[in-house]
Amino acid sequence: MIDMALTRDIDPNLEGTDNIFLYNIDDLQDIIDTNLQERTEAAEKILTMIEGELNEFKHWVNLLEVVPVITALNKKASMIQTSTLESIKRKLPNLTDHEIKIIDKHTKSIVNQFFKDPLIKLKEIANSFHLEKELDVFIKVFNLANSLKENNQSER
Repeated sequence: MIDMALTRDIDPNLEGTDNIFLYNIDDLQDIIDTNLQERTEAAEKILTMIEGELNEFKHWVNLLEVVPVITALNKKASMIQTSTLESIKRKLPNLTDHEIKIIDKHTKSIVNQFFKDPLIKLKEIANSFHLEKELDVFIKVFNLANSLKENNQSER
């Protein structure tokens, strides 16, 4: 039974009777307040989840801007290693295949070690508030503008 009247119409002593449940306006207000509190807490959790997902999405979008630069840097590193190995082969024509493999492995290792920190920094730049400015400086420092143009033209 629900007693909606401001002055109670139903005797409150009926509440203890078997199979009779007595609710009044105060009970309903408590239920409403509890439900509202639960919804508010759920909404706050959802907003936190949305903010987290939005931040991850922004990070992913920013990484997309950095990917062509990473590709150009890797391409440049590979070209440096390859041209160095070719130069060594020309200067030392009597190298065996085994020696060439060893030199190839070590020159790749040197190039990879050299470019490791710049690649890490490049990924950090993706999260920067000054992404475009820092990316532009990075491109200038490593002279990647032409490589980026070539990559753009080859993708079209």
